[in-house]
Formats: sequence, C-alpha cells, structure tokens
Amino acid sequence: MCWVTYKRLRSTLQLLAAPGASEQQRQLPGRRLAEVAYGGKEPRFAAAEPPWKAVNARLDASQRRAVSLALRAHDVALIHGPPGTGKTTAVVEVILQEVARGSRVIASAASNIAVDNLVERLVAAAPKLKLLRLGHPARLLPQVLDSSLEAQVLKSDNSSLAKDCRKEIKALNTQLVKLEGWKRAERRQIRGELKQLYKEERTRQDKAVKEVIGGAQVICCTLSGALHPQLYGQVFDVAVIDEAAQALEAACWSALLLAGRAVLAGDHLQLPPTVLSDEAAKGGLGVTLFERLQHAHGAGASEMLTVQ
Repeated sequence: MCWVTYKRLRSTLQLLAAPGASEQQRQLPGRRLAEVAYGGKEPRFAAAEPPWKAVNARLDASQRRAVSLALRAHDVALIHGPPGTGKTTAVVEVILQEVARGSRVIASAASNIAVDNLVERLVAAAPKLKLLRLGHPARLLPQVLDSSLEAQVLKSDNSSLAKDCRKEIKALNTQLVKLEGWKRAERRQIRGELKQLYKEERTRQDKAVKEVIGGAQVICCTLSGALHPQLYGQVFDVAVIDEAAQALEAACWSALLLAGRAVLAGDHLQLPPTVLSDEAAKGGLGVTLFERLQHAHGAGASEMLTVQ
C-alpha cells in the first residue's frame, strides 16, 4: 500500500471514529450505514417491492430476489453466493435498475480487474449509459479505455477550447523565440498574452474534468480510487461494491461514505484479503465489512444466490 492511500484510508477511519461529532461527519451521506455497522441499528427495507423489469432476461430466481432486496434497501443489502452463482451479474442488474429510477451510483471493487469487469458488462448491457471509469489509463484494460476519464474529457467542449488555447500558446512561443531581444515592449506583450492563455487553458481543462465527472450516472473505480480528490464533493445515491468479501473494511468505507445506500456482493466463506501484520489481524482487520454485516444482519439483509 502506498503512503498516499494509507493517509486517505486513515482519514476515512477518523471520520468513522466518532460519527456525528463534527459538521463534516454529520454531512456524510453514508453516516446511517455506519450506525448499522457499528451502532446496533437494524437495516431498513421498504415493505413493498418496487416495480422493475429485468434488463437481463436470463436472471435466475435467486438473482431476481437479490436485485429486489437491493432495490428495497434503505441502508444496506448483501448479495452472498458461492463462486459461479452470478454475483457480478446481479450487481450489474442492480446498477442498471438504480440508474433507471434516477439514482446516481458509485461502483467499486478492491482490484482494477474486478472494476474493469464491471465496466465491460455495464457497457455491453447499456451502451448509452453515462459511465465513467476513474483510474490511471496504464492500469486499465484496453477494452475499457473509451470509458476512462481521459477519453471522456477529450470529447468535451471545454477540452476542445483548451486544445485551441494550447495551439495559440505554441504559436506565440514560436513568435517569441524569433523576436529580436531589443524589441522589449513586444516581448512583454506576448508574455502577457501567454500568461492569460495558460490560465484559460487550465480553467477550461478543469471545467472539462468537472463536467464529465458531474454528468456521469455511474462512476466505476477501485476502493482506493474513491478517495481521489477528483471525487471530493461528489454525492451518490447508491454505493455498490463487488467482491466485497475480498476488500479491507477500511477500504470499503472510502466508497460507502459517499452514498446514502449500499449494496455489497461477495462470499465471506472464501479467502479474505491478505493482512500481513499479525497485530492488525488480531485487532480485527482480518474481518471484512461484508462478513461483519453478514453475521450481524444476514438473515434479514442478505440474499443468497443458489444457481451455479
């Protein structure tokens, strides 16, 4: 784990340490989920199932029950299943159903491969979905690069204007190099124009990034990526974590605190995430949030997938 990620995870845990103690903590969308996880409150569900029509007509009965549970959840729903039961398939359906009813979703997993898998499936199921994949392009699979922030920003109007600014900057720099040294007044004028153009280019580029992020219906990123400054101030209706039983509890909260509701999918009976420190494992870091919630509320808050 790099130092930056460590500091971000530490700050997330500090927000959880005394929920509601500060104004920032009171404004966290996911504060209710923290009360369910640590405060002894029970997960809440709507009494009636909301109407929905499956995007994937091949869902089996247990997957449909899992999607229904997730759509009824006011706080958190768990999708549990052994390998090969289609947990990610159910997760994709949940995301599409949430978007269909106007929700904004942050979808995460511990690894880039798992996130890219989600992106591929979502794009295949809903090509017109406004989906954004956050993450360094070098770490993404080639087939999801069109959904990356960099690719989306290049398509925006503000990015085109920023590109025009860069062309003008290049032309003025060329002119400045060719200008005789004794023409000081002209050189000062060009430098002044360059200063303004550099400022305009940065402003346009920043606007393009904010425009793309703000306009996304679904943002997909790793759990550590959810802590990136580009997501500061972004609020989501639902946080979805795939392979949640393979993620550190601290990492899960980086995404969960950004949303008012949560859906976690995983299998706590498989191998948990690797914890190198024996002291940390004894202190509870070896127990995932999925396992904790499953043991505390599994009977009423979880749906098990049964068809392999």
